[in-house]
Amino acid sequence: MFEKILVPLDGSKLAEFALHHACKLQPRELILLRVPVPQPVQLDVLAGYSWLPSDDKIDLARAEAADYLRDVVNQMMTPCPVRTLVSSGDEASVIIDSAESENVDLIVMSTHGYSGLTRWILGSVTERVLRQAPCPVLAVRDDMALDNIIITVDGSQHAESAVVPGLEVARLLDGQVAFLYVTNERQHAEAYVNQLTERHLNGPVVVSGSVLSGKPADAILEHAENVAADLIVMATHGRTGLRRWVYGSVTEKVLRGAQSALMVVRVPSDVLM
Repeated sequence: MFEKILVPLDGSKLAEFALHHACKLQPRELILLRVPVPQPVQLDVLAGYSWLPSDDKIDLARAEAADYLRDVVNQMMTPCPVRTLVSSGDEASVIIDSAESENVDLIVMSTHGYSGLTRWILGSVTERVLRQAPCPVLAVRDDMALDNIIITVDGSQHAESAVVPGLEVARLLDGQVAFLYVTNERQHAEAYVNQLTERHLNGPVVVSGSVLSGKPADAILEHAENVAADLIVMATHGRTGLRRWVYGSVTEKVLRGAQSALMVVRVPSDVLM
């Protein structure tokens, strides 16, 4: 399912945690992306100053980015083919455009790092990648194992878009999955979660299910902490609040509050119709 994986790197060890997880997912091709950030020079303008990189600095930044990726590849020990890509521009736009042009199945990125990646968990880069990426996005905080996985559901086909990718990640990482439904209508939810769990009982992944009451983000965060979840998987659309997760307060709150990794799955266009 994840035959082609894109890993944006910024030169930091923290960002390379994403590479550690991507290799475990056994893709047929691994693409390492570096967006060079040249040092700016100060230029006088009409009523102040403007900071623009010179052509020499742009060329130097690209060369350094290529050298860095070459060193990373030389130090890697993975059987899958690895390809490097250096592309200049706005970080989020380059990541999104690269994922689309390369027909990527998954983006794996670190939530911390320098040259923009420090803002991914709280700022515009993360929000733009999550909103516009043409494929699932896995954001990791460290290189710890992702064994204990929560997949959020709400009874809709939209939210179920996260089930198959989440189960595939669990299979590849030898993890276990718990389906989590947050609602105030427990009877319907329990029946749905039981059916969903039974459907996957004979699969390669150990599965279970839980139904909780309360506000979605708060309940998810509390439950994830209580069970020491390593990864939370959610779809970008769905009813009972899930349709707002990629744009609204629930995603933002989970991103800021979760101590675990996060995987966001974009709902296929045919499901949205």
